[in-house]
Amino acid sequence: MSLLPPNATVQEKALEAALARASALASEARRLWDVATCPVELLPWLAWGVSVTAWDDAWDEAKKRAVIAASIGVHKQKGTPAAIKNALIAMGYYGVKVIEGGEDLPPFQFDVELGVASMPNDNDLATIRARINEFKNERSQLRNISLFSLFRNGFITARDGTYNRTGVVNV
Repeated sequence: MSLLPPNATVQEKALEAALARASALASEARRLWDVATCPVELLPWLAWGVSVTAWDDAWDEAKKRAVIAASIGVHKQKGTPAAIKNALIAMGYYGVKVIEGGEDLPPFQFDVELGVASMPNDNDLATIRARINEFKNERSQLRNISLFSLFRNGFITARDGTYNRTGVVNV
């Protein structure tokens, strides 16, 4: 339905048609920039657009969308323990704790505890370390990563890439 008068010129009608197409494109662009409505095949581009740095094409769609949705909030908090926690939660880990200070921790060192559904392999551990290093502040050093599972008693720990049942991942 046109709002132009019956005596509209050819140029006015062409301009109206062009504006109609442009407004349709604008609504489509809004859909593409929304993590909930973006087509799954375009999620890597959306992730790049909102500065997601840790990305794996092997992740399922829900995890990809969660990482993208958390990106802006994580970037606002970058350099804080909350940023590390939120980044690891977005990757699918649970019960994440960042432990700073205390009697047994030297200054500017911290430990991370996180729940896992299954024992991570070496690539997963490398990804976890990289994600932590990306979101920690520059002066602090990651000392240990402790992994726990609801299906086991106590902590399952890796020390320099090897697993034992009592310790912690030394980084």
